[in-house]
Amino acid sequence: MRYTVSIGGGCGQNGRVDGVDGRNKNMNEPEKLIPLHGGYRKLKSFQVAQLAYDVTVRFCDRYIEKRSRTHDQMVQAARSGKQKSAGPAIETA
Repeated sequence: MRYTVSIGGGCGQNGRVDGVDGRNKNMNEPEKLIPLHGGYRKLKSFQVAQLAYDVTVRFCDRYIEKRSRTHDQMVQAARSGKQKSAGPAIETA
């Protein structure tokens, strides 16, 4: 008989642990940091990245010549930051 213990949970048998919420969890399945529902738009990090992207685009359109390399690089960097914050959530969905 094999017993396991988790912090905040109870003891279980055969590799199963009672979680904090009272449900049994299989020890072989890692718990997902970001749920599979793909609700990445609700994450604060994505919202901040979206805001940074929007502000960067407005700034570039207003103060930097649209055909310049600087304009393209700044917009691309802001877009990349937004995608990186949403990337793990999109991949799990």
